[in-house]
Amino acid sequence: MNPKLYTVADLHIGHANIAKKRGFSDVESHDDHIIERWNSVVNDQDTVWVLGDAWWLGTESLRRMNGKVLLIAGNHDHKHREYAKLGIKVRSMREVVIPGVGNCIFTHIPIHYCNFGRWVKNVHGHLHEDSVMTETCSDACNFTEVIDKRYRCVSVEQTDYKPLQVNMELFSSHHVN
Repeated sequence: MNPKLYTVADLHIGHANIAKKRGFSDVESHDDHIIERWNSVVNDQDTVWVLGDAWWLGTESLRRMNGKVLLIAGNHDHKHREYAKLGIKVRSMREVVIPGVGNCIFTHIPIHYCNFGRWVKNVHGHLHEDSVMTETCSDACNFTEVIDKRYRCVSVEQTDYKPLQVNMELFSSHHVN
């Protein structure tokens, strides 16, 4: 079997308040659910780009998760030395050309829209259940908010709590919910 590349964001493993906000009875059931969903798609030879906010308290759970991890640092990722000891590389962003899509940038926080001259898509986290919006204009006075399809949020709330494979299908839909 060929190794696959996946991405996901905002795991918040070990974060009791996030677990409660997401509807879990406790942090252990939250973490177990995320690890179970992760392992349902990721094999040991696969790689997952975690787009920030991975482990809130410790990284013990990482030993239960299949595959290799590259962490794109988020605003809550401050344990770089601990990650390094576990062999996790930490980066600020990652660029990749996805066949059929083009040049894409993977970040934790969505990039500013003026940067789209260089990239065609931004895969990101940070927004949890929200999406980057834009407005369309049907006439001079009527604006409608719509999802900006240049962005793809892969926070677990939008991926059914599992990593998504990095390929064209990553952009075929924006929400699981």
